[in-house]
Amino acid sequence: MSDYSLGYRQRMFAVAETGGYGAACPPTAGAFQAREAVINLSEERRVRRDRKNHRSVGERLRGKREVKWSITLADAPVSAAAGSRSSASSELDPLYGATFEIRTTPAATVLAGGEQNATAPTTSGCDVALASGSYGSFSPGSLIGIETADGRQAVVISEVQSFATDHRVRLSWEPALPAAPAAGTRLEPSQCYFLLTNPQGSVTLHRALDRHGECVSGAIPNSWTFTASAGEEALIEVAGLGQDLARFGPLALSRDVGADATIFPVEELHAAILKNGAAFYQVAPQSLSPEIVTVVGTTPGEGEEDPGLSVIRGVASTTAKDYPAGTALTPYYPDLTTCCAAIAGIFGQVRLNDRVFEVTRAKIALTENVKLRNESFGSAVATGYLYPTDREVKVELDGFLKTGEAPWAAAARQESVGILLQIGTEGGRIHAFYLPRVELDVPGIEAPADAEIPLSLAGTALTLNEAGPNYELFHAYL
Repeated sequence: MSDYSLGYRQRMFAVAETGGYGAACPPTAGAFQAREAVINLSEERRVRRDRKNHRSVGERLRGKREVKWSITLADAPVSAAAGSRSSASSELDPLYGATFEIRTTPAATVLAGGEQNATAPTTSGCDVALASGSYGSFSPGSLIGIETADGRQAVVISEVQSFATDHRVRLSWEPALPAAPAAGTRLEPSQCYFLLTNPQGSVTLHRALDRHGECVSGAIPNSWTFTASAGEEALIEVAGLGQDLARFGPLALSRDVGADATIFPVEELHAAILKNGAAFYQVAPQSLSPEIVTVVGTTPGEGEEDPGLSVIRGVASTTAKDYPAGTALTPYYPDLTTCCAAIAGIFGQVRLNDRVFEVTRAKIALTENVKLRNESFGSAVATGYLYPTDREVKVELDGFLKTGEAPWAAAARQESVGILLQIGTEGGRIHAFYLPRVELDVPGIEAPADAEIPLSLAGTALTLNEAGPNYELFHAYL
């Protein structure tokens, strides 16, 4: 067997931290497959500048630490059937939950006119009956999918009225459909994401590198970039900051240890666990019920004393046991259980207000401008985080200048438009975005001699004054 660790075996896990900022949690089932992942730890190192009788550097002093990370992956939702969930969702939900509030719409059925006192369905609304046993709620800004002759089309709920006596809900939506939905049409649940003013969640990021591992505690997403381009799968890039990083590899016990031991002596120290980092090891991985331990520190060993790991025993409901010398310790990662399928960027549509705009590429970029609280005396790593300034949501659309379409004119007048971007048309594999108020920049137009005239639009999403401060971007899996 080769000693080389192979990059194609990389797996990523994200777990919401429930014990407070930086309280690392072990990886759980439900890895996501990343195309690229970069994790970098920066630590201040200052050269000691005492005067001496030579010019050589003799010592560097350690200062603050901070982690920067980025992940690029295919936009691949988990269908309700594959994930055994009520609606399509994402394996990125722990990361999404650190930026967005996650809401689920219920399953419902379109009512015919007169049924349960309902009004007849129209192209911009209908009355629905909630499915038995479904949960969730409809709210303005929620995106839902309605089946049409061209596949499932995303619409944005603009108004909701509930009629408890008739057990029905009246929905109004935008944009209008080509035809009214037929009575009996089922509305499948969708998972919707609403921006938060002050997100309060942090995440533990895990990366399995074949037989080695990395663990980022206190990870906070700072930017999300969603891209759809004809000819390749839709992509997501998420990047952010983290509190601390642990790197660790396979080890073996150098001496016998008991079930109550909190120090594991090892033959060689293949782990870098800084003061606020954490690593998760599986003890005796070939056994029927291997124990999982959290490594919270290391000792290098001196003289005849072996290096050691400071551990917390019996993590994730496992049982501490006695182990003989030579017992293997391997970085702990659950089996790969992804159950998602990527969305092809060639399918979908973009609407500016109520008109379809032909595009070759669409990009939505959200920047939260998060700041780690890493100036405090007494700690080498961040003790918290905050959002001290405005978030930014930018949009880019690449298309063509066509007769009968004048989005460039709206841009030239600096008008704001509503943008609905739908990636995919197959139920369970749709990611839809709604930006109700985007102020477009004035585009430049160049006319090549041998091709269509391209048109690129860019703009900034603004909040809806009447809806509140957090309504510049909605998105959902349908």
